[in-house]
Amino acid sequence: MASSRYRFGRELLERQRERCCAVLDAVSPDAPTLCQGWTAFDLAAHLDALCRDPLSWPGIGLAALAPVTERRARRLQQRLGYPGLVRRLRRRSPLVPLFGIDPWLGWPHHLGEWFVHTEDVRRANELPPAEPDAAVDAVLWQRVQAAARILCRRGDGLVLRHPDGREARVADGPRPRLVTGAPGELMIYVYRGRAAEVRVEPAG
Repeated sequence: MASSRYRFGRELLERQRERCCAVLDAVSPDAPTLCQGWTAFDLAAHLDALCRDPLSWPGIGLAALAPVTERRARRLQQRLGYPGLVRRLRRRSPLVPLFGIDPWLGWPHHLGEWFVHTEDVRRANELPPAEPDAAVDAVLWQRVQAAARILCRRGDGLVLRHPDGREARVADGPRPRLVTGAPGELMIYVYRGRAAEVRVEPAG
């Protein structure tokens, strides 16, 4: 069971990576993204670090170590250039898991990262969306619940609603919001807020 989850998750991840690389190819290195202060070139270096460079990981989450991550990203950018970096992202990478259990769960964390960063570039540059992918959406619906429990745990409370009516209460609070949207849009809401196409209303 775990091996089949691993293989299927990796297949979905490869599809999403190809979509991301296509979007990166469609913009210039200095194109804006939804990541404040990051260009497309910066975001490509970040994705490469997630897949290949564990020494960069501590600086992603800890401000004190961020200069180390930034120096490693700059060296990578100088060595490969933007087209070379996107080509490297497009190749099947080692995908060293940021969380050791992620591969055996079907790579949901990595899939979520690649999806959100694809949208960071696509939406900031008004590129057309990808075709709907029900399999990716199914994983994102599970992933957004886990992410929201961490990222939205402080606040008024949050309930996520799938278009088919399923709901998940992910954060308690005095005035919970009910946010309805497709799984990908819920992911963008949790990570990027107003860039998402969702309906927000008081939860009943």
